Amino acid sequence: CVPPGGVNTVCKDFLEELTCSRSTAVLGCRCGGCCFDAVEPAVCQRTCALSTCIGLSGLFSCTESATVLGCDCLGCCFETVAASPAAASYRAMWAAASGVGSTAAASPAAAIAAVAG
Repeated sequence: CVPPGGVNTVCKDFLEELTCSRSTAVLGCRCGGCCFDAVEPAVCQRTCALSTCIGLSGLFSCTESATVLGCDCLGCCFETVAASPAAASYRAMWAAASGVGSTAAASPAAAIAAVAG
């Protein structure tokens, strides 16, 4: 996350604890695009692929979490995610392991096992 006027690591560090308005009020950071309007800690800790919803929130959108990864992360995901080399690399690795985009897509469990190595 690279919020306008906020410190990148500060916004990300408090992503799970503070809403957008609280991050501005408490930290003085404008974390728009790197904060949630409502924080759902239980959802953020749900297992998703080899991580958690919060762990993948900067890599996969809400739609991608559901359709590509088979996870219900609604409440701890963004509608869009910024392109980054790490996200592109993880997406490519996931697509290759899962068969997404091919005619022989593997099950989520097979993809997780392949990504885990």
